[in-house]
Amino acid sequence: MMKVMLTLWKILFVGVGVVNYQRLDDTPERRPSYLPSVLEEPVLREIAKSIRLEPGNPAHYVKRAQYLIEMGRYDEALVDANKAVELHGESRGSLFARAGAFHGLGEYGLAAEEMTKLISLFPDSIDPIWFAARGGSFAMLQKKEAAFSDFNRAIGLGPQIYGVYLARADFLKSLGFYEESLWDYTKALELDLANVRALGGRGFVYARLGRRAEAIQDYTEAAKLTPRDLNVTASLAELLLCEGDVKRALKVSTAAKSLENNAQQQAVCTLLQLLASKSLQLPTETIESELLRLFTEMQSARLNNQFGWDFGYLEEWLSRGEWIADFREFGVYWTGRVKLQFSSV
Repeated sequence: MMKVMLTLWKILFVGVGVVNYQRLDDTPERRPSYLPSVLEEPVLREIAKSIRLEPGNPAHYVKRAQYLIEMGRYDEALVDANKAVELHGESRGSLFARAGAFHGLGEYGLAAEEMTKLISLFPDSIDPIWFAARGGSFAMLQKKEAAFSDFNRAIGLGPQIYGVYLARADFLKSLGFYEESLWDYTKALELDLANVRALGGRGFVYARLGRRAEAIQDYTEAAKLTPRDLNVTASLAELLLCEGDVKRALKVSTAAKSLENNAQQQAVCTLLQLLASKSLQLPTETIESELLRLFTEMQSARLNNQFGWDFGYLEEWLSRGEWIADFREFGVYWTGRVKLQFSSV
């Protein structure tokens, strides 16, 4: 759930200042849900320039905090949010930014407190996003009823904001309520046709409900919008394998390998490529050697003491695979709901 709720804060910050959230009366546009990474550093440089020119303007610090949260740089965001409070007291923007930074740092109780303070200080100008944000913090605190109540209030106040539906959908999905989350993902997509998070989330839900053709359609659309998103491309490759479209699965997994992934991500792509190649009875010696090299690299560099990738869609495939036995000496094993893990041996 942690990854889901951290993504929620990024979605909400896209909605409240970095990029305007989509409303029904907006001109429809096809765009990624998040800012392209190539824009992040130039934008931060521009904000830094504004701060040098107007060091006493709290709005510049709030704006930079918002971008830093989008980039996952929560410590720096908290510094900027606190600076804004120091300069101009507790404003809407500074409190919201501080709550987002706290949430990203895992201080969910403090994040919820900041949002409660924000709601109480500005009762006549409440933004629906505030309730969605506090709901995300409540969810991480395992206060499920409070979280659900806040998500519902957010939707009641802002029925034309895609982010509030997306927030509740992610929450419901994390609890396993797939039918319910499906409605919210679909509603989010009605409001924002090119929302990658909603497409990926709905694709996941469709797959869990056994509606694989629809899942493939959503993941395919998401992959067109964000071809560098490993979660999207790997999930698409898994589903294609399960549906017997092995050639396309091989193409997708091979393309994903060309991206700048770390050793763990490369191992995922290589594993999918190996499964597809074996199914097509193609030579796999080179792929197996590469997978062994990646496993060895992960062991020696200790990039992560234990890394898991859930191959939930591939259970029937993995149960047939004898090749995995070759890698057990590298600490590779199957556990739980067919999860591939690497650990020190």
